[in-house]
Amino acid sequence: MDRMNMFSSKFFQTILFSIFGTGLVLLYQFQLAKFQQTNHERLTSYQKQVSKVENWPKDGLGIYQIIKAITPIRFFQYIDKEDTENNYTTGQLVIDKPYIINQLFPNNVGSYQQTDSGRIQVKLDVTKTNQAIISDFINIAIVLVSSYVLIALCALLCFSRVNHYLNQLIQLIEQIPNRKSAIYSTTSFPKQFKLVEDAISQAKKLYAERVSQISVENQQLNKEARQDQLTGLLTRLIFYKKLEDAAKSDNKINGSIIVLRASELGYINQIQGRNAGDAYLIKITKLLLSMTKTTAKASHYRISSADFAIVLPEVSFQGAQTLLPKLKSLLDEYQQLLKTPSVAHIGLIPYKNQIPSITTIEMLESSLSVAETLGSNCFYAMDKETDSDKIGDGHWKQTLNYILKSGGATFYYQPIQSCNSQTAFYQEFLTRFQNEDSRILPTSAVITMAERLDIVTELDKMVITKAMRLLIKKPTLRSSIGINISAASALNKSFQAWLHNQLKQHANIASKLVFEVGETGMQVNTTAAANFVKTVHKSSARVCFEKFGTGFTAFKFLKEVRPDFIKLDSSFTKDIHFNEDNRFIVRMLVDIAKRLGIPVIATNIESQAEKIEFEQLLVDGLQGFFISSPKILRAA
Repeated sequence: MDRMNMFSSKFFQTILFSIFGTGLVLLYQFQLAKFQQTNHERLTSYQKQVSKVENWPKDGLGIYQIIKAITPIRFFQYIDKEDTENNYTTGQLVIDKPYIINQLFPNNVGSYQQTDSGRIQVKLDVTKTNQAIISDFINIAIVLVSSYVLIALCALLCFSRVNHYLNQLIQLIEQIPNRKSAIYSTTSFPKQFKLVEDAISQAKKLYAERVSQISVENQQLNKEARQDQLTGLLTRLIFYKKLEDAAKSDNKINGSIIVLRASELGYINQIQGRNAGDAYLIKITKLLLSMTKTTAKASHYRISSADFAIVLPEVSFQGAQTLLPKLKSLLDEYQQLLKTPSVAHIGLIPYKNQIPSITTIEMLESSLSVAETLGSNCFYAMDKETDSDKIGDGHWKQTLNYILKSGGATFYYQPIQSCNSQTAFYQEFLTRFQNEDSRILPTSAVITMAERLDIVTELDKMVITKAMRLLIKKPTLRSSIGINISAASALNKSFQAWLHNQLKQHANIASKLVFEVGETGMQVNTTAAANFVKTVHKSSARVCFEKFGTGFTAFKFLKEVRPDFIKLDSSFTKDIHFNEDNRFIVRMLVDIAKRLGIPVIATNIESQAEKIEFEQLLVDGLQGFFISSPKILRAA
């Protein structure tokens, strides 16, 4: 019942209060205006009479008596300029008791007058003349408040019966979640409430159906949280939980974990498109499942976009090593069909209890790191947790030193087509690196490890030098070429000096070079980024910021640094003809870039629909598998 009373008061009484409150405010404003008008008339009358006085006494008392004879005074003060004996003050400047009514109708009518001999300040006493106005306000306000209280009480009495029925209806509604019981009430409802009772019964039925539907949907969501949508394998969250459980377990575990990195995913996505990349991941999933289909308690996980793991709790580390050649053989067979430099790399570590999960993850990463240096589809088994990082780093340092010394890199080229013509803006060089056995290494892994070992600048110098030599040896390369370098190199002063010297020495080909750098990395130091662009421009070479649009300060950065091109991040491309948010962002980026005179290039174009959409968004260039797949650049 209390809830029903609250309901009626919140709705009806709020409206009632608003009406009477508005009336009270209007009454006050009317009476206040009348009050101010009366005071103004009194003050005007006083000022006219005072202005007729020609000879003022020299002393304050005399002046006071003249003014008092004209009008009642609440406060009087005279200050003589020369003789303080003539000063005179009487009355109250401030009312002693500041009642609310005095604050609503302030009695502050007065005048300030400067004479030849001194200064006169007067506060008129308007209490009697305004008493009628204040009394009227108080009387009418009492009537309004009394009426409000009376009507509110009457409303509560009128609603009491309705509240009783509403309270019973609430009890019926509260029975709805109890799907096993029928709707039951001891109250006989009037006809108009019977319709509501029937609606509640129907709502209970619909509620039961909806709860069943939500239960099914919840099970599906839980399944999706546990299961990767593309491959059907368990997710990274479940894998990490399994490692945590093993770390806390007192039960002895003597198993193994096989980890696989689909190292060609980025290459396939760029060369053949995202659909081919998905097919590649699904095929790897099938190979992993087929290899362990007879292995007891094997569990399979997709722990990142390109990384997979198999936990074998009942297969020892030594026993799991026998599976690695079999898996490599499956990958080699698939490589023949895939026609890529590699398929994946494999790592193996022990799976034991009481081992911290972070240690396990570090060992997995290190085993993969070593396997990636050994060549296509190779594997590495790491049975000790001590210095696992150093083992991986050591292998990579040796491999990177070989690449730097031998210049072990092959270039592929992919044109960027202009939207306004069939000509290319320039051709991007995509670099693939080889180890001592001439096996292709994952480009992303090479760059990552070079940055980690602080030799990425030397690697960039080697790539630039080799690309410039190719330009000199192959005069048939008429279009400009784009060379990818790391932001760490571009922001480095010594690298900028080296690059300026190289471009100066090869001034005849400098104008054909476009240096592509990631936008996010360049935003770390805007001043150094601007210096890099200026250094490149001195030799007529150009700069392109790739993966553009993902940074929070992209617009400001673009205005301050002014590259020659920007390449939109590939995340804007997928399903752009369905994604209004991406279209909005691209439209805004294109608009700002055009105002600055910077061409915009859309990347990863894989369908006619994506191409048409970007053309309608007025981008300047297009790059992707649908436009042209990368092709190997043969040496002259």
